[in-house]
Amino acid sequence: MGELVSLLKSNKPISVRWIFRIKTNPIGIIVKYKASFVLCGFLQKAKVDYKEVFTPVTQIKSVRTMIVIAN
Repeated sequence: MGELVSLLKSNKPISVRWIFRIKTNPIGIIVKYKASFVLCGFLQKAKVDYKEVFTPVTQIKSVRTMIVIAN
């Protein structure tokens, strides 16, 4: 993990939003409530606000497969 640092006066923080959804089945019965925490990264400027990009994306099937292989 990274370390927490103070924001420079020349920079502004990235805004964030919560997105709430209700998942229903075809009949209309509520199956689950979902919430996503989304960063509005599109407001950043390349090589001004960040220097490199890393987006960890994985599927739970891949994680389970790696755990089985490791065992």
